[in-house]
Amino acid sequence: MTKKLLLFLFSISNLIIAQTGPGGVGSTDGNSTLELWLVPESIENSEGNLPLNDEIIYKWSDRSGNSMHPQYLQSGYGSAKYNLTNTINSFPTFDASNLSLNFRTSGYLMGKTIIVANNPGSHHFLSGLVGFDGDKGIRRTHSSTFSERWMSNGSDATSTFNSDGVDNNNDSWVGDNGKSFLNGASGFTHNDAFHIITQIRFTSHNEKFFIGGYYDSTRKFDGEITEIIIFSNEINLAERTIIENYLSAKYGLELASNGNGFYKMDKAGYGNFDFHVAGIGQATDGSSHLHSRGTGIVEIQDPSNISNNK
Repeated sequence: MTKKLLLFLFSISNLIIAQTGPGGVGSTDGNSTLELWLVPESIENSEGNLPLNDEIIYKWSDRSGNSMHPQYLQSGYGSAKYNLTNTINSFPTFDASNLSLNFRTSGYLMGKTIIVANNPGSHHFLSGLVGFDGDKGIRRTHSSTFSERWMSNGSDATSTFNSDGVDNNNDSWVGDNGKSFLNGASGFTHNDAFHIITQIRFTSHNEKFFIGGYYDSTRKFDGEITEIIIFSNEINLAERTIIENYLSAKYGLELASNGNGFYKMDKAGYGNFDFHVAGIGQATDGSSHLHSRGTGIVEIQDPSNISNNK
């Protein structure tokens, strides 16, 4: 894929100072609601360098400006290695094996919106993808019969299932009144393939944050993760659309057909501009994000004219 800077715009804009978080949402100075941002370029070995292929990961440096830096505790279960063999659109992965209670921030982290680009591996009972101390996080179902799904929202805290086979448990991140989006559309089914899961909790939660299992040794995580983004607030539809398009382009993933796949320049016919995507726009519900920079050098603000879904 071509490595270029390109701006994902809903409409024409002027160039000026802007937000510098994922897709240009949130800032990286620690002064916005962006609480944690982990990208594959910031993974470290025991010496603080980029690991070699198949080397144990000791630290994942935080780019949000909050210096949360989840680290390998060496006191829990399993570990994660740097995978350069099975890259995702040329990016290495955080490749977890039986990981639970062993990769965590040292400090407390406030979260309400969690976004994870990942490729889940073997199913384990209530396997945790990411989550907070206190048993709050994104996790898989009880039964391997529905291994291709994340836990749903619901008031039933037992191990029963809805008629559609989705596991209900109000200790999962979405809780009773949360929201879940998979590849940009409402849902929980990931089909055991690389995808973007976005879940928004009905209230924020403040605790130490784990990558992989966050409850006990049985709820371990096997699989690959490329990026983790956490906000302390509920991001609006325009912000979510921009972030999901940024991740979709970066990792060569098609968003759901009923999602919000606006960015087309990552396609071969348009030049394969996959990286450093940032955006501004106004969503169908009237929410907007009008000030952006992202990981590139160009900054955008103050569109001359903008309307819903632009």
